[in-house]
Formats: sequence, C-alpha cells, structure tokens
Amino acid sequence: VRYCDKCKVVLTQELQAATIDVYGERQSWKSLFSSMRSSSSGGGAAIPTPSQEAFDLLDRLLVYDHDQRLTAKEAMMHPFFDQVRDEVG
Repeated sequence: VRYCDKCKVVLTQELQAATIDVYGERQSWKSLFSSMRSSSSGGGAAIPTPSQEAFDLLDRLLVYDHDQRLTAKEAMMHPFFDQVRDEVG
C-alpha cells in the first residue's frame, strides 16, 4: 500500500480491504528459513543454512520499490559473490 501511495496508484475499496491484513510485522529471512527447516525434518537430506550474505542479498533484491531495489549490476557487486569474482577474476 505504501508503494501504491508513493506511485500514486489508486486501489479500489475491494483491493484496499484485501491488503489490510497482509501487512504485519516484518519477519527476518532467517526466522522464515528456520521454520521451513523445522517443518521439513522428515528424515531427508539436511537443508544447509544460507550465509548472512545470502540473506542480505535476498533482502535487498526482493523489494517492491524499484528505487530501493538493487540493480543487476549492484547485485553482482554484493559480498555474496565475492568468492565467485575472486575465482573468475
């Protein structure tokens, strides 16, 4: 809704009502990932924990506001890709 306000997108009353309950307190990727791991512990292969850099990259890429979201070039310069750049370079 905040992004719609910023971009001057007018939502119908029906859409406004549908988005009221969507916005709760933002949870960290790490907590979401932890809950996914605990619910999938069916004896299969262990799910590796992503690095803090991976969580940070996700957080910066999955942003509605295109002015705040990383560009592809900025994403490639993110510390998550340091090792790949070192190996290639």
